[in-house]
Amino acid sequence: MKSEHIQETFGNIDTYLFDQLLKGTYDECCTILDAGCGTGRNLLYFLKIGAEVYGVDQNTEAISQLKTFAAAFPQINSEENFKIAPVEKLPFTKESFDLVISSPVLHFAENQEHFEAMLTSM
Repeated sequence: MKSEHIQETFGNIDTYLFDQLLKGTYDECCTILDAGCGTGRNLLYFLKIGAEVYGVDQNTEAISQLKTFAAAFPQINSEENFKIAPVEKLPFTKESFDLVISSPVLHFAENQEHFEAMLTSM
């Protein structure tokens, strides 16, 4: 498979997430939250396979770009699925997801309390 075909399928995916996909770790996951999703670089593959994908990020422009991009996928309600919010205050019902990904987010914690708040929320 040529590298451009890999890029078309997976986008600019995080290498650690790609590794877990190759191992089949998330094969049974259908409802996915990307906490700190940015423009959705780690969501392309999940969108393409028809997963119910959600995301949060504090960056208004990133969420706007993601909503526009994800609108092409019929299983997604971009307005409902992608929210502007901090990771430590997720705007979704607890235990709603099969998988929560968050890459790279936790290392931006301001202190131990902030780190624990983000982790607990996820």
